[in-house]
Order: sequence, then C-alpha cells, then structure tokens
Amino acid sequence: MKEKKNNMKKWLLVVVVLAFCLIIIIAIGKNSGNMQIETTITEYTPEEEISEEQNRMTIVTLYFIDSKTNELVPELRNIDVKELMSEPYKRIMQLLIKGSEKTEMKEAVPQTTKINRMFLEGENLVIDLSSDFIEKYDINSEEQNKVIQSVVNTFLELKEVSSVSFLIDGEKVDGMMEPYTRIKD
Repeated sequence: MKEKKNNMKKWLLVVVVLAFCLIIIIAIGKNSGNMQIETTITEYTPEEEISEEQNRMTIVTLYFIDSKTNELVPELRNIDVKELMSEPYKRIMQLLIKGSEKTEMKEAVPQTTKINRMFLEGENLVIDLSSDFIEKYDINSEEQNKVIQSVVNTFLELKEVSSVSFLIDGEKVDGMMEPYTRIKD
C-alpha cells in the first residue's frame, strides 16, 4: 500500500509540474502578442553633399550611327535641366547636330544643318530644318533613312512626342510627307 501511495504522489507531482509548465507556456504566449519588436532604421548619409548643379542634371538619349555596323546606337547624355527649360526640342536637336562624343560613331545629322523652328502639334513634333539636312544624301536612300531614324528615335524618347514630321525650309518634301513613328532596323 505504501508503494501505491508513493506512485500516486509521483503521478501527482508529474501532473502538477506539467500543469505549471502549461501555465508558463500560456503566459508567455499571451505576452508575446503584446511584445513590440524593436527595429532600427538607419538613414543613409552620402559621403559628399550633392551640389545644386548635380541635382539639376537629367539624362537624354540621343541616337547616332555606329561607323562599323551602320546601326543606330543610343548614347546617354547627362545635361543640365536648365538647358532644356526654354526650348527643349531645339536643344536636343543641337546635341544631335553637334554629334556623338564617341569616336566610333559617325555623323548622323549634317553639322551644317540649321534649325529653322520646332513645335509640337498635339503629340507630333514638327521639325523645320535647312536644306543641308537632305543635301548630303538622296531622299529615301539608306543613308538618309538612318539620319531620319536618328532624329525620330531620339525625339520619341520624350513622353509627349508620339510622331515626328519634317519640313525643309518651311516646305514639305517628297519622300518626307508623312509623320514618322518609331523606326526599327
């Protein structure tokens, strides 16, 4: 009988210990819902201050002709936004006329080309250029088409432009009557 009593005491002790553990587990579970996770946010501090001039810079994509492959290649230019404020289309066209900064690119738009005027009609950019733009190559020749592609693809990078029309000294020219949209090789 003593043995039975000892066994019962052992079982009672085990039940009490298990109940105590269960209470602790439940208490911890309830408190963990109220616990806040501490997060640390560190702010990035640049090594050098960004100057006002650097803050005003934007990237413009210009298209030029690769002299080896004769394919159009985009060239990114980092320019001051102030240069684009008054006449953005004219400034971009001036960059095309000036040519690529890379030696492996050939002239797309003849450097003697003058910009008569440029204006937006809806989403169509009308570019009126001097006759120098078309004198170097025959209209509809592969070379002239590359020059036109260079200009069209450059201006279609702008969100507000969906097509480009050309005038030569204020007049429409045969072979360049319709507005151009993105031209691919």
